[in-house]
Amino acid sequence: MKRTTAIRRWHGGLYAAHPPSFANRPDIEYGNKIILGSEVLGRLGGLVEEASPLLFQVASFSSPMLTAFAGVADFTAPHSSVVVLPRWMMDSLELKDGDEVRINLAAPPLPQGTFVRLRPSDGAWGALENPKAVLEEHLSYHYCSLTQGTDVWIRWQDVVHRLHVEECQPAESIQIVEVRLEVDLLPAPHSGREADRVCDLQLDSPHEATVEANHYTHFRFAPPDSLDRMDLRVVVEGIEGDPDVYASLVSKQPTLADHEWMAADTGSVQLTIPPSSDNGRRGVVYVGVNGYKAPARFRITITAHPHQEPSGLPDETAASEAKRCSNCFERHEAFCQRANYRCTVPGCGQVMPLGEMAKHADLRHSPLACMCGAELALDDLRTHKRRECPQR
Repeated sequence: MKRTTAIRRWHGGLYAAHPPSFANRPDIEYGNKIILGSEVLGRLGGLVEEASPLLFQVASFSSPMLTAFAGVADFTAPHSSVVVLPRWMMDSLELKDGDEVRINLAAPPLPQGTFVRLRPSDGAWGALENPKAVLEEHLSYHYCSLTQGTDVWIRWQDVVHRLHVEECQPAESIQIVEVRLEVDLLPAPHSGREADRVCDLQLDSPHEATVEANHYTHFRFAPPDSLDRMDLRVVVEGIEGDPDVYASLVSKQPTLADHEWMAADTGSVQLTIPPSSDNGRRGVVYVGVNGYKAPARFRITITAHPHQEPSGLPDETAASEAKRCSNCFERHEAFCQRANYRCTVPGCGQVMPLGEMAKHADLRHSPLACMCGAELALDDLRTHKRRECPQR
């Protein structure tokens, strides 16, 4: 009764809707939490605690029948008249950037959910090692409510999945904050697409495959014991598009955000997986090939080679006897500076052809989202996942 009275005392208003990019907040993209201004928090006052969990109804001003329920991520929107919505919510409300929405507290309050049934829309979901645990973890961090007939969006290991809400109990819309929710996860469809299957590779046997733009095609290779002390080389020949390759002995679906080795030059690429450092068995090698910004067709081959330690610097004797031709060096330096670029990001310094600058910045230094909401560049993200992430 106290909560119903509280809701009646607060009157919402009209707000200009913007996507997460407007406030540089990609962490809310895959959930149903919105961002409001600090003035709204002041107007709500004690209702934040009284109406916990705080759930809003968002309605399109031009089409009031189009509505969605949402929680609140925080009150840091850049202006009191602005609300930041996940892109999928803007699409479902048929909103363009800057369109007006009416926001009120959900009244009557949504009932506590007891059961939800979801159906994955893509076969790639079924390839996850523990999809139900991934789903439950994502819901607990990123969703406050569920509505029958809508979709749940999940970004896991740099791959986006969509699951359709088939049924909610005890009502079509439920709140799921701190409730004991039974989750029924229906089987993923078998689409037959090559990208949805994990293909087994054979040594020295080329395999031709395709991958969609910004998606992954996954492979695995189980090396025999006789190769445990050999280097394994993964070669991806680009036939069309720009395929990048990622490999791991741990993650069964390697991606940009979750791998141990990568090769992402434009065109054909290769990487080398060394033997285990403790002289033990290497185990299964998992490989993911990504179509960078466009579909790609490629040929992938795994070969074995005698192990070679990385070459070091010349010893002191060789260095002291070496002589540098100033003419050749100067000519090389002038050519090198015209043709190549050294990354200026602190701690990087990688040298690459000028044509690779944009791709290098995109893959190495653009923020990537962790499941905990942190946004970090690739190298920092890998350290974060190993040492700091609360979900590690």
